[in-house]
Amino acid sequence: MLEDMPVITVFVTAYDQFAIKAIKANAFDYLLKPISIKELKQVETKLNKAIHLKKNEEVQKDENQKKIVFAINNSYIIENLDNIIYLHSESSYIYL
Repeated sequence: MLEDMPVITVFVTAYDQFAIKAIKANAFDYLLKPISIKELKQVETKLNKAIHLKKNEEVQKDENQKKIVFAINNSYIIENLDNIIYLHSESSYIYL
């Protein structure tokens, strides 16, 4: 689960010469010390918006996938139709 979480980097330093390194490292943002509460809140707001947009993209991507639900004993399996190559049913059995 932890492997699926993206790493978001915000560079915080007292040395402005590291700004170029932060950009090259694809940093989300860059804060120069001393940090004001206003600056920190701006980065937090920007970060929350980015996370919200990413979650919405993932939900939209998931909603675009066609799925099928199979009842098996007392539970269910949900499978993407794109993953099914062959489907065959006999009596009360389904073969994927």
